[in-house]
Amino acid sequence: MQRQLVFIHGFMGHASDWDDLRALLPEFDSRAINIDVASDWQATVKSLADSMEAGSVVVGYSMGARLALGVAIEFTEKCAGLVFVSGNPGLESAEARSERELSDEQIASRIEQGQLDSFLEKWYQASVFKSLPEELRRDEIQRKLERDPEDWSTLLRVNSVSQQPNYWLRLAELAMPTLVVAGRRDEKYNQIAERFQATVALNHVKTKRLADCGHMVHREQPDKLAALIREFMTTPPR
Repeated sequence: MQRQLVFIHGFMGHASDWDDLRALLPEFDSRAINIDVASDWQATVKSLADSMEAGSVVVGYSMGARLALGVAIEFTEKCAGLVFVSGNPGLESAEARSERELSDEQIASRIEQGQLDSFLEKWYQASVFKSLPEELRRDEIQRKLERDPEDWSTLLRVNSVSQQPNYWLRLAELAMPTLVVAGRRDEKYNQIAERFQATVALNHVKTKRLADCGHMVHREQPDKLAALIREFMTTPPR
């Protein structure tokens, strides 16, 4: 039986964000799911796991990557493979958690205050998006302006990396084939990908860093990411 590819979007995202990438992988059974509002981080992870078939290959981007990692660690039977795109396994100090919680609360409050267009303009000026071509930047802003932001602030508060367990301490539990992907122009997540590989150091965990690409790998280099996923799906684990 073919393993199903399950895609999880990032913050302010939607299942349709994966449409172009999924169209490049027509030979695979795939579906993209939306992150529903839940009471806390663990409840979100459980909700996602409950929506998956056992033995799925989970592909997550950014917030979705962190949640996919949670599924892989907390609900191992649901995950036969993990593709971790531009994700962070966790924060390691109480100070870092407090700082991030405050920062994300400020973002959530701004979203609730309205003026979404000005918020998105500033959001996409962040350093992780600096390599995003202007055409893609404008397209991302327009796509989000067409969506309902009602739940975004709640999703951020619940699924902030400040609320996530520190999975750096549990990466050795990843028994399934794992592919960690980052763009070389995304300095922060490029370094995280390098550390992920060094921390786990297992044959079934691989890291790929794409040139001429930043944080939004699935939008900046969909062809290259599709090729990596195809290879990941068709190469027997060692």
